Amino acid sequence: MFRHASIFLCFAVAILVALGLVMLASTSVWVRGVEEPYLFLRKQLQMAVLGLICAVIAAIVSPELIRKHAYLILTLTCILLALCFSPQVGVEEYGSKRWVKFPFLPQFQPSELAKIATIIGLAAWFARWQTEVHTFWRGFIIPGSLAAVPILLIAAFAPYLAIAAAVLAVPLLFTRHRLIATAALGLALAVIAWQVPLYIGSGRPPADTIGIRVLTANLRDGSANAQALAALSRDTDLLIVQELSPELADDLAGLESEFPYRVLDPRPHASGAGVFS
Repeated sequence: MFRHASIFLCFAVAILVALGLVMLASTSVWVRGVEEPYLFLRKQLQMAVLGLICAVIAAIVSPELIRKHAYLILTLTCILLALCFSPQVGVEEYGSKRWVKFPFLPQFQPSELAKIATIIGLAAWFARWQTEVHTFWRGFIIPGSLAAVPILLIAAFAPYLAIAAAVLAVPLLFTRHRLIATAALGLALAVIAWQVPLYIGSGRPPADTIGIRVLTANLRDGSANAQALAALSRDTDLLIVQELSPELADDLAGLESEFPYRVLDPRPHASGAGVFS
């Protein structure tokens, strides 16, 4: 049974990929603002072929070779995660720093590589110390630290993950390892205390502050009704829209009388935005 487990696993993955491609083919045709009907399907097929090639290479490569370079793979992945915050290599989109862009290479997310690299690193560690995995240090602390490095790099500037870490650390206080639990809880609370002020204002505004009314609207990939949006924003001072398509940007030209100032960046694929003032 266990000898054929890999066959069942590959079969299940193939079914999931096929179902995903069918769903993508049936829905991507109706995306507004895309000239090529099967653009998303073509990109997904390219990634599927690339993933298949990588799977074949991983099956051919000797496990001993992977185990020998496991920590090097994990180290390089952590370096890529850290480069997300580098202004020379990192790419920030809508306030999120998750991508890197190197010359002659497409933009990608190192966190996707970190998932595989972390598994390889942990597998190499437990294969090396399989007779001592029941111990506290070599079975919990050291492998936990190996996994914690990429996880902390991914969780940087993500306060919701720090809050989740604090919640998960509380039950450990009722186990035998209270010292470790206390340290983990203290670290999570320190990260929360560092990040919360970034999302909280400095207090009440000064008395001479002028109040404005702001309306923000998600246009659902450019499928919103332009007349309804114009009526909704009639009494606002600042209108901010997301998922602004080129077609809807033309339909909103009538807002010029209400909002004489504007900065628009209409794009297809639900990536456009605009500000009307």
